[in-house]
Amino acid sequence: MSHIKLIFQELRPYHWIKNLLIFAPLLISFKSFKITDVYTLLLLFLAFSLLASSIYIINDIIDRECDKEHPIKKYRPIASKKINLLEASSLICIMLIIVIILCEFFNLGTIIILGGYLVLNLAYSIFLKNLPIIDIFIIAFMYFLRLRAGGEVIDVYISDWLILVTFFFSLFLIVGKRRAEYKISAKSNHFSRKVLLEYNDVFLDNLLAVVIAGTILTYSLYAVEATEVKRIPYLIYSAFFVLFGMFRYLYVIYKHEKGETPERMIFQDIWLFFTVLLWILYIFTILYLNAKNII
Repeated sequence: MSHIKLIFQELRPYHWIKNLLIFAPLLISFKSFKITDVYTLLLLFLAFSLLASSIYIINDIIDRECDKEHPIKKYRPIASKKINLLEASSLICIMLIIVIILCEFFNLGTIIILGGYLVLNLAYSIFLKNLPIIDIFIIAFMYFLRLRAGGEVIDVYISDWLILVTFFFSLFLIVGKRRAEYKISAKSNHFSRKVLLEYNDVFLDNLLAVVIAGTILTYSLYAVEATEVKRIPYLIYSAFFVLFGMFRYLYVIYKHEKGETPERMIFQDIWLFFTVLLWILYIFTILYLNAKNII
């Protein structure tokens, strides 16, 4: 494998799909698209992606000794010593410098959120990831920060219901990921995360039941609010796509024992992929047909 491919692998760009959440405020605000807003959000997407990649490298440096014992993580460039610490540190510095330059295009509120995202991630990598339940909540809060940054940078109000939807759905994905990691670790008798030793099947299954119910409830209430306040009829029916998608995700987790990388599952499972695609198309169709009625 060439050195460029190794660097690309270390950056883990497939995780950048999580940062698409910053575009949600533009979509759910029901405002007309402005090229300046799209351009600013693209820059913010790049900033979050570079921050995320730099944090992944920091985390790999910290966990390099433990990763050497993991059946999959041992092949990561840093754990396998295909990328040395000097190169890894240089990559971190370069990406952080680019993020600082990009901050020139953002308002103060957005910069503060980016800074908080970085600090929280560093704290997570160093010690918070080893605290049960807290590790799950911290990652879910990072999803909220992405959503909040997207609204802040283009001055869009984010409803309380949408905040709850984001938080519950994030917990759903994270708990599903933890369950998959736990099952894999239990089979190999090697726990890739120390915090997994604090969990078990029953506890994680109960958490999944709670967060899926919370996600469905809050999304439905958000859709009702948008219908009544924003006058967007038929938006409530988009909940059908959400419900099916979450059930399918659960099916994949329990039947096929997958879910360790939820950001990849959407592309690996055709039913999930088309459910998300149909949901996006449905939302855009509703917005287009009701453009004249939107406040």
